[in-house]
Amino acid sequence: MGIPRLYAEYAANVTIYVIDINDCPPVFSRELYETSVLVPTYKGVKVISVNATDADSGIFSQLMYSIIEGNIGEKFSINPKTGDITVQNTTQLRSRYELTVRASDGRFASTASVKINVKESKASRLKFTQSSYSATVQENSTEAKTIVVVTAIGNQINEPLFYHILNPDSRFKISPTSGVLSTTGIPFDRERQESFDVVIEVTEGYKPSVVAHIVVEVTVEDVNDNAPFFVNLPYYAVVKVDSEVGHVIRRVTAVDKDTGRNGEVHYYLKEHHEHFQIDPTGEISLKKKFELDTLNKEYLVTVVAKDGGDPAFSAEVTVPITVMSKAMPVFEKPFYSVEIPENIQLHSPVVHVQANSPEGLKVFYSIIDGDPFNQFTINFNTGVINVVALLDFESHPAYKLSIRATDSLTGAHADVFVDIIVEDINDNPPVFTEQSYTATLSEAFVVGTSVVQVSATDADSGTNRGISYQLVEENSESHDYFHIDSSTGLILTARTLDYEQIKQHKLLVRAIDGGMLPLSSDTVVTVD
Repeated sequence: MGIPRLYAEYAANVTIYVIDINDCPPVFSRELYETSVLVPTYKGVKVISVNATDADSGIFSQLMYSIIEGNIGEKFSINPKTGDITVQNTTQLRSRYELTVRASDGRFASTASVKINVKESKASRLKFTQSSYSATVQENSTEAKTIVVVTAIGNQINEPLFYHILNPDSRFKISPTSGVLSTTGIPFDRERQESFDVVIEVTEGYKPSVVAHIVVEVTVEDVNDNAPFFVNLPYYAVVKVDSEVGHVIRRVTAVDKDTGRNGEVHYYLKEHHEHFQIDPTGEISLKKKFELDTLNKEYLVTVVAKDGGDPAFSAEVTVPITVMSKAMPVFEKPFYSVEIPENIQLHSPVVHVQANSPEGLKVFYSIIDGDPFNQFTINFNTGVINVVALLDFESHPAYKLSIRATDSLTGAHADVFVDIIVEDINDNPPVFTEQSYTATLSEAFVVGTSVVQVSATDADSGTNRGISYQLVEENSESHDYFHIDSSTGLILTARTLDYEQIKQHKLLVRAIDGGMLPLSSDTVVTVD
């Protein structure tokens, strides 16, 4: 604007990107699809593929296909992603079906009709050399291998034969002219599917009416690729001090997803033990009687489960076994766990533990460990645990109390763990890293100039600690001149600044956390 006027040497190129919105419906390649299915047919045989396109981009052009009408008896199914329609149920097929298929992009949808004629296979001069074929593939193999060669006879001289798979699967391919069926190198997982029926059709030359079908049964051979794993964890056990040899203390169970020898599970103790043994079914029993003074002693017995594969896989688990006297109390549960909010009212009951004396004597309860700040008490008569001091998730999110039940007459006792998980409550407001912020700007700065970045933190966890920022409207018009990024706290100019009109702006910025009942804090930003 000076005199004389000066111009920029180069013009600025401004690129404007148009952001796509979902405003186009899907369009099928045809309004009507028509095809025929020859019976007998098989589950998984591909009937036809429908296709729709959407002029939108990205996620707005991803389509979902479904059959909405005409699928009487659920005879057909459609792949929701690819639009491939396959046979689902081969019993009592009608001679004609008219399906209505739908393609949806999540907002818009279109439909098309699919007419399927079901026809009987005519007697054909083509015959396969075998009435059925079988083959095996090895689990996990990534090698593409020939598994079987199917051969048809009966074609006229100089008429070639063409083979193709009616129920396509990306793991199989067939040579169209030789009938060589092979794998593609995509690995098989026997634990997901242990056999496949590959339906092969042969046609003579270019006469689709001269056809024959055959099924190749493909079995997946198992490989030892799964380790045993223990179920119904965790394990705890008690055994009376006067138990006889052979008494079954506890049974552990491990399962293996493999089959045959690979899935056979054998149990043994990791370390030789004087008092305990385990049999092939996983039953831990007493091998040698205890001395009568072996009271309240806990043994940690490690059990190994090993499969019969080569090489073999194994898993191990530790079973705590407590030796108890006739008078030793027995807790009703092997362990207790509970979740409580950090703002729970003082003197509220948390959990009730209960132990019974085999002799019917009175049992007293006490907390012996796991309460470093004395925040819990237990009623020594009833076993009810109460909160007696304020909890704070941020400083102590969990407690593992060790509770003891003591027989009133003999003094015999048993211990149990109580896991107390403290749930976070939104009890901390955001705190700005600075009490106030200042910035100085030239009035010549363009719109969109960064002014200052405010930042706050929150001591809560999860969504309660998520923070968003906003400018709070006050009597002044200053907030109209600025914009704040709600997620980062970066303040930018939104209008041209004028020193002569307003020499200083004071902005009130609020940080709000993500709690269900959100908490907030404010700070002042001064812009000169």
